[in-house]
Amino acid sequence: MLSKLHSRLGTAGFIVAIVALIAAVAGTAFAATGLNSKQKKEVKSIAKSVAGTGAPGPAGPAGPAGPAGAAGPKGDTGVAGKDGTGVTTAAANLAECAAGGVKINSASGATKVCNGEEGPAGQTGFTETLPPGQTETGTWILPTTAKSPNETESFVSFSFPIPLAEKLPVNHSHFIDPNGEEIIVNLDLGEFESVPSTACVGNVAEPSAIDGHLCVYSKNFSFVSTAQSNFINPETFTRAVNGSATALTGALLAFEVAADASPRSSGTWAMTSCPEAGCTP
Repeated sequence: MLSKLHSRLGTAGFIVAIVALIAAVAGTAFAATGLNSKQKKEVKSIAKSVAGTGAPGPAGPAGPAGPAGAAGPKGDTGVAGKDGTGVTTAAANLAECAAGGVKINSASGATKVCNGEEGPAGQTGFTETLPPGQTETGTWILPTTAKSPNETESFVSFSFPIPLAEKLPVNHSHFIDPNGEEIIVNLDLGEFESVPSTACVGNVAEPSAIDGHLCVYSKNFSFVSTAQSNFINPETFTRAVNGSATALTGALLAFEVAADASPRSSGTWAMTSCPEAGCTP
């Protein structure tokens, strides 16, 4: 093939073609010595015509990692931040706190801490008597040691944590048996009987009472006659047939049992004070 090209181009043309081919393959320009201006133009023309026509060769393997570069220069110092807002306090004026107080100022805003208002002279923070219509509750138990072998009565006392302002009438104290019914005295028959209660609608777990009533709820009985339980006035220790069934500070409940029995019972109670108009029999 080269001989045919040589015969067609002649010696000078052949040299020019070879030079152009080398320039195209190497991708570099260089000065060819010994060529006249016409030959130089031919070399450039041939190089342009063959440059880039061949497929690129395969990529060579990656070279080894170079050494780490030198550390860059230190950056400029940042702008200093602003000082934060501290917490300050000041006395509150009367418009802010009627009884005096302190204002606390912080970044989140101002807060007032006011003093409590002074109550009437001689009055404490505790109520002296149970306010009208308010309820207090408690638990009770009748242990097996509540009586001696020859006695026929056992007693359970109920102390009110907050005293009453008014004693309860006799018909305002109620005993609820384990079945949820109230035990009352049937005056016509002269005996006890169980009836649904209108004053005590709660239960042992949630004792309650309407205004001006004491409700005693029983959970269980053992050797106790529920038909013969009744309230005794703790101040006079007499059956509450007339007058008051309770004192201002508590009540007393009696159980009649067999002489040789060991009574055992327990439950809860609820006491709701009389309304402002007072309790009526």
